[in-house]
Amino acid sequence: MVDGIERPMSSVDISSVESISVLKDASATAVYGVKGANGVILITTKRGSEGGAKIDVGFNATLKSPSKLPNKLDSYDALIARNKAVEHELGLSPDSWDYIRSQDFINNYRNQTTQEQRERYPNVDWQDALFKSAMSYNANLNVSGGTRFVKYFAAADFLHEGDLFRIYDNGRNYNSGYGYNRLNVRSNLDFQITKTTTFKINLAGSSGIKKTPWGQTNTSDWAVAQQWAGAYNIAPDVFLPQYSDGSWGYYPSATNVTNSAQNLSIGGTMQTTNTRINTDFTLEQDLSFITKGLSARATIAWDNNFIENNRGINDLNNGAQSKWIDPQTGEVYYANLYDSNNNFDWQQGVYWSTSAGSVDNSATFRSLFYQAQLNWARTFGRHNITAMGVFNRQEEAQGSVLPIYREDWAFRTTYNYADKYFVEYNGAYNGSDKFSKDNRFAFFNSGAIGWMISEEKFMQSIKFLDMLKVRASYGEIGDDNLGGNRFDSARRWLYLTQWAYGG
Repeated sequence: MVDGIERPMSSVDISSVESISVLKDASATAVYGVKGANGVILITTKRGSEGGAKIDVGFNATLKSPSKLPNKLDSYDALIARNKAVEHELGLSPDSWDYIRSQDFINNYRNQTTQEQRERYPNVDWQDALFKSAMSYNANLNVSGGTRFVKYFAAADFLHEGDLFRIYDNGRNYNSGYGYNRLNVRSNLDFQITKTTTFKINLAGSSGIKKTPWGQTNTSDWAVAQQWAGAYNIAPDVFLPQYSDGSWGYYPSATNVTNSAQNLSIGGTMQTTNTRINTDFTLEQDLSFITKGLSARATIAWDNNFIENNRGINDLNNGAQSKWIDPQTGEVYYANLYDSNNNFDWQQGVYWSTSAGSVDNSATFRSLFYQAQLNWARTFGRHNITAMGVFNRQEEAQGSVLPIYREDWAFRTTYNYADKYFVEYNGAYNGSDKFSKDNRFAFFNSGAIGWMISEEKFMQSIKFLDMLKVRASYGEIGDDNLGGNRFDSARRWLYLTQWAYGG
């Protein structure tokens, strides 16, 4: 929850955060309805204060490098180890002798002095061939201040994430790979309309541009895995990632070994832009003229999220020249010998196409949230009593699907004596349109008791202990999370006996 509205944490720059609270027990999360079933993280952003403008500037840089990669032998040590293995299994498999290599042959994989040696006898550290260190940069600027009438806080934050993959020259006049740039902006305004009325406006926007190879946005895709799989499944003596003539390495005797460097470098390039706009307006009114300690609060918020994809260079299914050099004979094998159209020598062409990109309407997200809240707090001597009632309703939709509705009616009352002994009771009447009319709403209640032991007289002599509190709570919380995509129509209407899907 960002300033009381359900939003992703990534939409807030850490330099704009005033405080973060984590609520887990049923009593603490009761007023958040079904959204708080698994706990609530409360993020409160900074606000301005009366006085002159205060400017804060921050910058940090982080050096990143891959970790937890497999340790593999180099070509020389691997061939020595294979010879020893063959010697031990000759009694069971005499044909293994075909795999024995002489020491003179194995020595070619070390102390290489010419390009011809390096290409005929590859000794590739695939971790170093595929990955490199990269930098991450983050810069932010905050300005705050205000007068009696208006207080302001404005912030801008820029983030750059470098690519951990090593990119090779593909001869096609573009660079593939990964990258991410994001700009966050925020403006929080507090207007003191009257002595008892405050109007708050929060405006926030975020634009993130992610660079990937064409069409590869899902990190679980098989094609994405082939870009780093070489660090695990390619032996160091099979082929080079790329040869001096620009051709890519391949192994003609196996189909399950792909050149990860080639897969990434000629994968095209695509930009996906994620634009988020958050707006919320809050009116706070002191109602002490009715009864002391009474106040009201009303909030309305609109959030919109747009995704543009398929902007960049589509280079899928456009072949490239690959070759393999037999280390025993020195013979060169090419994957493409001649052009099938004219029978001339195969030449790499530039066949990629550009795409201007388009908004993915199916991923467009919009949300409307409104809330009304009544608070009361009074102190009678050493007795402190509070009461709160809240109503909120949320409408969310993605693409052209029907909106999802949630509605919550909740109350909370607390009592504490001398800030030592605490009692709390909560009730929530929560509703979700994911259930049938007969089961759409349910009432959940919770309670808690607490004891601030450190406030007792017998604890005053213990100087090293500032606060010691014991709290116990019990309650029930509703949950409408059915798993998967909450906008999936196949999950939303499970209570129906008949429905049409897809129009």
